[in-house]
Amino acid sequence: MIEVIVLLLLALIFFFTVFYYLSKPLSQDQILGLSQKRRQKRIKKYFASSYQSCRPSDAFKKSLKPDGKFYSVDLDLPDIPCFVSSLLKYKKHEWSVITFIEERRMKYLWANKGPDRTKVTLLSINSIVETAKKHNCDTIMAFHNHPAHDPNHYSYRKPSDNDLYASQEYSKILNSLNVSYLDHVCERGTAYRFSLKPSETLHPFKENLNFTEKENLQGRMAHVKLHLELAFSTQKEEPTSYSIEKPRDGDKAEKPAIVWEQITKRCSKCGANYFSQHEKCPFCGEPQPK
Repeated sequence: MIEVIVLLLLALIFFFTVFYYLSKPLSQDQILGLSQKRRQKRIKKYFASSYQSCRPSDAFKKSLKPDGKFYSVDLDLPDIPCFVSSLLKYKKHEWSVITFIEERRMKYLWANKGPDRTKVTLLSINSIVETAKKHNCDTIMAFHNHPAHDPNHYSYRKPSDNDLYASQEYSKILNSLNVSYLDHVCERGTAYRFSLKPSETLHPFKENLNFTEKENLQGRMAHVKLHLELAFSTQKEEPTSYSIEKPRDGDKAEKPAIVWEQITKRCSKCGANYFSQHEKCPFCGEPQPK
C-alpha cells in the first residue's frame, strides 16, 4: 500500500512539473523553430501531388516534337508529376520537360528530345525567366527521364552531378524572382522529386512567425499546445515519387491535356526558343522570317 501511495505521489509530482514547464511561453528560439516547421509543413501541403492516374492523350504524345517546343496545357498542379512521368514513359532517348505554373495551374509545357540516352539540351534560363514573367508564373517544375537499358537490375532514379548542379543554379535565379522551383527525375513512369526550392513569398516565414507569436500570448493552455506541437509534431517525408499504372489497350486517357497550338519559334542565329509573336529574337535581336 505504501509503495502505491509513493508511486502516485511521484506521478503527481512528475505531472505537475511537466505541466509547469509546458505552461511557460515559448522562448524566442522556440518560436522561430516552430514558425519554420509550420512553414515547411504548409509548403509540402501546397506541392502535394495526386497519386491518382492522370495520363496524357495519345494525340498529345504524338504531337511532341524533338527540337524543343512550347505547348499550351491546362492541368492542376497535383496532377503534373503523374502526367509528365506518363508522358516520358517508354522513351528511349532522354527528354527534358519544363512546366510553367500560375496559382497551382499549369499553363505551358516545354519539351525537348536529347540525341541519346545520356544527355538532353535544357531550355535556357533566359527563356524560362522570360516565359515566367510574361505569364505571371509563380512555380516552375522541371522533369527529365533516365532511360533504362536494364531496368530489371539497375535503378536510374537518382540525379546525376550535372542534374544537381543545374537544379541548384536554376533555383537560385528563379527564387530571386520569387518563383519556386522543383526538379524531378523520371524512370519507368515514375517521377522522383530531388529538389524543392520554394520562393520566399510562398507562405512567407514572417507570416508564420507573426501567427505563432500571437498564439504565444494566449495563456497557459495555448503554451502547452505550442510546446507539444514543437516537440511531437512529425514532418512526413516529402513525397518523392509519383507512380502511374501502365495503360492497358482500350484505356481512355484520364484528364487529357488540352493542346491548342505550338507557340514558339527557334532563332536561326542563336538557337533560342521564344514565343512566335516576336518579330525579332529577344535574346540576340536577329530578325526572324514570318
